[in-house]
Amino acid sequence: MPGEVNFPEGRPVDEFATCAHTELGFIRISLQVFGDTLAEAQTQLAAMKREAGGFVAEAPPPKLPAWATTAAKTSDAYLSQVAAAAGLTLATFDRGIPGSVLI
Repeated sequence: MPGEVNFPEGRPVDEFATCAHTELGFIRISLQVFGDTLAEAQTQLAAMKREAGGFVAEAPPPKLPAWATTAAKTSDAYLSQVAAAAGLTLATFDRGIPGSVLI
């Protein structure tokens, strides 16, 4: 449903932060996977940002670790780097990302 935000159960919403990379990914997945319109995706993103704990505005230049051996792992590795640079931990649906929390 457009505008509805469902954060993982048991986790305080203010523990979650976004960055430009994750926001773009959210819009892309909303359009490609869920069939949302751009307006619906933007509404959902705005609702999520109102409830989230913050926004990481400064992102370091990419320094990909040795485990980022495929194209698919480059975004995961970079998001992990962005989170660490901001003193945060990457929360993800993907398994196998060192130093991340599976949600």
